[in-house]
Amino acid sequence: MVEPLAHRASLFAGDWLANREPADHAARSSDLTQRLVRWIMTRSPQAEVYQMLDLGCGTGSNMRYLAPRLPGGQAWTLVDHDPGHLEAADRLCKELPGVSSFATRLQRLEEGLGVAIPDETDVVTGSALLDLVSGDWLENLAARADEISAAVLFTLSYSGDFLLSPMLEDDGWILRAVNEHQRSEKGSGRALGPDAWFQCAQAFEPRGYHVFSAPSAWVLGEPLRNLQVQLFEGWAEAAAEQRPNEAGRADAWLTQRLKLLDDVASETRVFHQDVLALPDDAATSPVKDGARPV
Repeated sequence: MVEPLAHRASLFAGDWLANREPADHAARSSDLTQRLVRWIMTRSPQAEVYQMLDLGCGTGSNMRYLAPRLPGGQAWTLVDHDPGHLEAADRLCKELPGVSSFATRLQRLEEGLGVAIPDETDVVTGSALLDLVSGDWLENLAARADEISAAVLFTLSYSGDFLLSPMLEDDGWILRAVNEHQRSEKGSGRALGPDAWFQCAQAFEPRGYHVFSAPSAWVLGEPLRNLQVQLFEGWAEAAAEQRPNEAGRADAWLTQRLKLLDDVASETRVFHQDVLALPDDAATSPVKDGARPV
């Protein structure tokens, strides 16, 4: 699990993942979770085991959010490229409610989704991952999910905008540079970046899936000051990498932004989208708020 707006070295760091977890959980769409619950209960009768697969799991934050909210009988497999993350996930996720079995698997997602996603998988999920992948990877995901009729839930996909208060003159320049950086090579080809959540719909809908999205914005105030600091540092570094001739401009922006954190009440909003793709007609039942067809 990654925040695509931080630099690649720190983006997987344990303290970053721990600091962002409260913001992630507060931002996520409960409506899409409820819709997934209804689909699971239709596909797998109560008390029957069903298979959950979390790609790019990090330390297991996605599982920690979903497990208490989904029906019992969950058999989870968590996949990540980092053995340290999997060790932490093994420690933090074993005693969650509703879980009948739990396993971790060390694997790079570039190695092939046919291997990463077993035939028996019912739900494929990931958090803060979708904007990091390429269009080809996403198409392969949709094809593999369709092949086994699996539901897909990807949350916290950065949608290309943030709002900072108080504002600085160069906020817009940083945003543009960061969004350019988002679309650079991330390991599986040129990343989709802010377009990923919408491209997800384009990949799944032609295969007969019902695709729904809902906003999942971070709202960061003083209690999450450390997360704001890490975020600003990551943005400044991304901007400097993208526009090396203007690295000093990125550094100056960071200095001003961190000073504002010290001097005044500061709020940061980072806009994301959650996306749910369901493979059968059970997906069309209504929800109360928020979630909408893409």
